[in-house]
Amino acid sequence: MILGCVIMGKPKDQADALAMLTQLSGKTHQVYSAVSLRGREHSQAVSITEVTFRRLTEREMLDYWCSGEPVDKAGSYAIQGMGGVFVESIKGSFSGVVGLPLFETAELLSKQGIGNFQMSEEILINVTPPETRVAVIENGVLQELIIERTRERV
Repeated sequence: MILGCVIMGKPKDQADALAMLTQLSGKTHQVYSAVSLRGREHSQAVSITEVTFRRLTEREMLDYWCSGEPVDKAGSYAIQGMGGVFVESIKGSFSGVVGLPLFETAELLSKQGIGNFQMSEEILINVTPPETRVAVIENGVLQELIIERTRERV
């Protein structure tokens, strides 16, 4: 997540989260999400999405922090959860903001000869420290998305 020239990671604590949400309030920021696929060849793609927040009140930000949702989220919000009520508009990939840009993933799979509805095996789709994401696909249907997190070194 980038607001202006500032990269926003996960909040360190409540004060950090409230500072991030205050900065995002009433502004547009960019969310970059990358996917890397290693198969017959190694290919990557990046999704860039513009997200505009409405103006937030201090009470809303504090209540949201107390919900526990923003604790481990870049920029201190989850668009797919309660944080979605802060979003006034989005230009780009909703799934990219959530964390896995599906359009770009499908394009990479297609370039390697794997159709969107023809997959029948487990495929590694994204490895970005501190996470590995694996899609479990059976008979062309996504059965499970496994997100394995590693502990960050301090």
